[in-house]
Amino acid sequence: MRLSTSFFSHLAIICFIKNKLRFSSLYKTENRWAILLGILVLIPFLSISTLGLHSYNIMGSARTIERFERSEIEIKMFQQQLSQQLTKLTQYFNKIVFTTHTDNGFDGIRHLANNEPLFALIAPFSKDSPVLFNSEQTISHVEKAILTDTMTEIIWAQDYLLQQQANSVWSPVRSIIGNAYLYCWRQQINSGFCILLPTVELYKKLWQSQQLQQANQNIHIQDSFMQNVGVNQAIKRNQSSTMINIDGFILNLSASLEKGQHESTSELWLILAMTLPLLGLAIAIAWMIFISHSKQARMAKKLLHGTQEIAHELRTPLSNVSLYIGLILHKNSTKQQLEHGEIINSEMQRITRIIDNATSLMRGNQPEQYEYGNPSGLLNELANQYRLSLAQSGCILTVQCTITLNYFYPKRAVEHVLLNLLNNAKKYAPGQQVILGLACQNNMLSVWVENHVVNVSSLDANKTHLKQLSGLGLGLMSCKRLVRSLGGDFECTINKKGRCYRANFPLREESNPCLN
Repeated sequence: MRLSTSFFSHLAIICFIKNKLRFSSLYKTENRWAILLGILVLIPFLSISTLGLHSYNIMGSARTIERFERSEIEIKMFQQQLSQQLTKLTQYFNKIVFTTHTDNGFDGIRHLANNEPLFALIAPFSKDSPVLFNSEQTISHVEKAILTDTMTEIIWAQDYLLQQQANSVWSPVRSIIGNAYLYCWRQQINSGFCILLPTVELYKKLWQSQQLQQANQNIHIQDSFMQNVGVNQAIKRNQSSTMINIDGFILNLSASLEKGQHESTSELWLILAMTLPLLGLAIAIAWMIFISHSKQARMAKKLLHGTQEIAHELRTPLSNVSLYIGLILHKNSTKQQLEHGEIINSEMQRITRIIDNATSLMRGNQPEQYEYGNPSGLLNELANQYRLSLAQSGCILTVQCTITLNYFYPKRAVEHVLLNLLNNAKKYAPGQQVILGLACQNNMLSVWVENHVVNVSSLDANKTHLKQLSGLGLGLMSCKRLVRSLGGDFECTINKKGRCYRANFPLREESNPCLN
């Protein structure tokens, strides 16, 4: 009979879990006490650790706010230093350009622009004329090209100063000389000067202040051209950004919000304070379990060797008893005596088989349970052997079996279960009808032993037979464990007439490796 693949995959998983995942050492008394002690110590420790983490998170939030406020203070201090330095720088521009223009006129201005790297262009303006370059005042081709390239920005700055009555204005310019700043100021009510300053030269002059350099240590700066400028040009992940505008001189300032060295050190100590006791507790529990397991392993090893020797010694007398009983019964024995001898011989072989299976289990080998054959043959054999024994207790044995096919079924397990159930019926159901049954359906082999009173009318309709209530012994527990180990189930049904014990075993194919 062919079985479904999903059924065997399910059985394979069950077999793997039962064979590989063994936690029997956790059920030992010493290990249970070790685990209980660990849990009792661990619960308050985890509670304290949780409270500590909660408090640290609150403190961390407070420290984050503190770092943010500190960064804001650093940005404001830097802004003040930058404004002071920029004011000094503009005063220098005003003084040198005005002095040069007053002393030497336009020739002096052109001479200053050609000899000072800070000035790429100096252009005076008035309300009547945007740029005061008359035909007599010749300029070089370079100056003329720069002037033409920046004329739009100069006109805008002049209009802004005259219309808004502002004193000065900065404007970023991308010109033929590269990135530069145009600085224009009013020298008088309706006239003034515009100078074009390359960014490289301007930043050199701007960062000559020692105080500004110190304030720039923790400040990252980007100018209007998205260039990193200043002393600190490192970009960090956590930053607080602010944009400042000083008369059109726009900079984006960022202060770091990263943790300090003392905060990282405190976090490390907190982690160590939480993990080290937990690690020590885990090591202590593991050591206690290891010591207990080693002790039990040594005792189990001694017991295994002793049991193996006993089992080996039992084989010889059992074989001799079986041999001499056979010799006695085959000499002038009646037919009934021969039948009894066969039963004795069968029981002796069963005892030998039990010893062999126990020895294999102690060696770590799982004995083969499945055999190919007709289960009805085993059922009739057991019925013939126990019919007389049950008759002595007043039980009437009846067989219910309609199976005629051969299967791969757990013969020894079925035999073990039926023998226990028949002995149970003999002890706890004397004088009753005993039904020994077997059936196969949905790839499951079902065997059952049912006992009920022969004359139901003689019993009280509201009471259950009292003798049956004492039949829950170790034999039934052994049957249940054996059936479940093979992936089956064991059930007991009780009613007013009697009770029925049923064991369901899974069948399998010959080629299926599961349940070996």
